Amino acid sequence: MAPAKSFSRAAIAASLGFLAIAATASADAIAPIQLKVISWNLHGVPFVTKDKPGRFERARKKIAELKPDLVFLQEVWVGTDSDRLAHLLAPELDPIFLLTPSNRPAGGLVIFVRSGRWHTEGVPEFQEFGASGPIWKFWEGDGLGGKGFLTIYINDGTHRIRLIDTHVQSQYPREEYEQVRASQLADLRAAIDKTGPDVPILLAGDFNTTPAERLYTAITSLGVDLTATFRQTHEGGTALNDDDTSDWVDYIIAAHCDPARTKSELKLITNKTVDDPYSDHQGLNATVSLMPASASAGPAER
Repeated sequence: MAPAKSFSRAAIAASLGFLAIAATASADAIAPIQLKVISWNLHGVPFVTKDKPGRFERARKKIAELKPDLVFLQEVWVGTDSDRLAHLLAPELDPIFLLTPSNRPAGGLVIFVRSGRWHTEGVPEFQEFGASGPIWKFWEGDGLGGKGFLTIYINDGTHRIRLIDTHVQSQYPREEYEQVRASQLADLRAAIDKTGPDVPILLAGDFNTTPAERLYTAITSLGVDLTATFRQTHEGGTALNDDDTSDWVDYIIAAHCDPARTKSELKLITNKTVDDPYSDHQGLNATVSLMPASASAGPAER
């Protein structure tokens, strides 16, 4: 009887090994969601930025040329600018924004989604941040701008994704607004936490925070920083300064995703100098492989 008992144990071990291999193969067979993503602050402040109509038209042509699936824009502060972009990028890209009573996109935020492939669910929502710079500092603009985040759910019949476009409080020479930025990042954290864990999230925008700051850990706590790998091998930043220096403050973040299997190949849409030819920010142009965390979870984790 002893040999039969040994055979039984060996058979069980072999079966368990086969099941483990099959489970791994099944997980590996799940293909990530492939997306071409642009995030870009277009520096659309009216009256004080140079050649805004010309810059926006050049940016519009560049976006159309790159044929993205998703576009996250910041600083589109004027309703006529968002309307013109929506008209000229149609029918390939569908616009998503909310107009305020003063006929400007809420928070200066506009999202575009590739028509035909992705479909929106319901209506977009805009949430203004709970904290901001003071309104009386009108020359800064942040308090008057009503910054926050714009969000919408999209699906392609197989996958469902939540999109979040944001623009965080700016820094100024005499005031870095670290506490305000921390509060705004906490608002984004709350929005992510309220989203079902089986729904992957793409969060993109101008965070006005560099990787060298301690607040950067609050950004990476939101999800996978899809700009990190690029920054390891490239110098320079995304926000251009008048003294020809630059700071990296723009990010694409993937939340509720498997960090090991969510990746990005990033290129920059570059300017020669501030607002030449597009903006005072380099655009992020990323090819993203998005693996939902729920797809990589084992049966016990689901």
